[in-house]
Amino acid sequence: MVKVIIEGKEIELEKGGQVYQIMSRLDLNPEEFLALKDGRLIPDDEYVGDGETIEFLRVTSRG
Repeated sequence: MVKVIIEGKEIELEKGGQVYQIMSRLDLNPEEFLALKDGRLIPDDEYVGDGETIEFLRVTSRG
């Protein structure tokens, strides 16, 4: 199981994958969210596996 935190809400996924695959499964727009693992920013192609936690933070832009 992979624990996913999206804007403070926790969910669990049966299987992991690369960040972009997880974002696609959760219908998250990669232009709107940053992915963090162990408190560090990670690229979209990094693998997140069983027992790991990934957090998605929404990016806000003000013009």
